[in-house]
Amino acid sequence: TCRHLYTRLHYRSLWNKRLESSKGELFERFSEEFYTSLATLYPTARIFAFSPIWRGDRDRITDVGAFSHVLEKLCEIAAGIPTMTVIDCTDLIPHTPEMFSPDVLHPNDNGFSYYSDGLIKSIKSYI
Repeated sequence: TCRHLYTRLHYRSLWNKRLESSKGELFERFSEEFYTSLATLYPTARIFAFSPIWRGDRDRITDVGAFSHVLEKLCEIAAGIPTMTVIDCTDLIPHTPEMFSPDVLHPNDNGFSYYSDGLIKSIKSYI
């Protein structure tokens, strides 16, 4: 059996796409189906879901909504799964350009160092 399962809260491809649904309903449905499927496939596992990290384009609005809305909705959906623990990753990396690649979306080596240290500390607090 699987004791622990780690996943990130998937959002990027859906947040960036134009969806044929008003106000991200399709995005929410896909997210809920994904998390429910994980819990069904691994009923005895404690699932750790990592929220998206801070990103430089967080103020951009897509058809799904603002990044803050997407982040809030993902965490809300995941928190509704009894075996899922949401780990907030938005502040694990300092919000400075020096921690990111030139696109200010993806952490560089230094940013990933902060990210991994923060994730390990967060996970250890639950196990």
